Amino acid sequence: ANAGWLWKVLAAVVVVGAANAVNLTDGLDGLSSGLTTMCGIALAFGCWIIGEVELALLSLAVAGAAAGFLWHNAPPAKVFMGDVGSVGLGAALGAIAVAARVELLLALAGLVFVAETLSVIVQVVSYQTTGKRVLRMSPLHHHFELVGWDETAIVVRAWIIGACLAVTGIIFAGGLVF
Repeated sequence: ANAGWLWKVLAAVVVVGAANAVNLTDGLDGLSSGLTTMCGIALAFGCWIIGEVELALLSLAVAGAAAGFLWHNAPPAKVFMGDVGSVGLGAALGAIAVAARVELLLALAGLVFVAETLSVIVQVVSYQTTGKRVLRMSPLHHHFELVGWDETAIVVRAWIIGACLAVTGIIFAGGLVF
């Protein structure tokens, strides 16, 4: 049987999911742009390792755009990304991953984005089915704010986790080829 239609559905889920995940994460100064930078660099390495040089360069362009934006978005932000920026950057990451067939690398390097998205899904499902909230507020970064974490601490800790995940993704990508 021809399962090409299934791949198309999964590809759409990856691109739309990445776009929305980056958008949901864009709520604190520098959070989304810093994580997008790291994720873009990890994707660039993954693309380069499998010989997709053009996609590697595109990934670096996305990472560079996010890093350049971060210069002005670092706390206290002077410029805000908004939906157009976050959805566009997320969709670009998703499209690159699909084109290079490195969707698992995107999921690993972007696991903070995944966690932020899952926190929203869990919160909505819980509230709609039981009337109770799992978190004080979703996405997850707002929950941490409400339990007393400083905004800068949340962002830097997310960056540390994102950097570790990006490096782990690069290591796994390299190990799959060699």
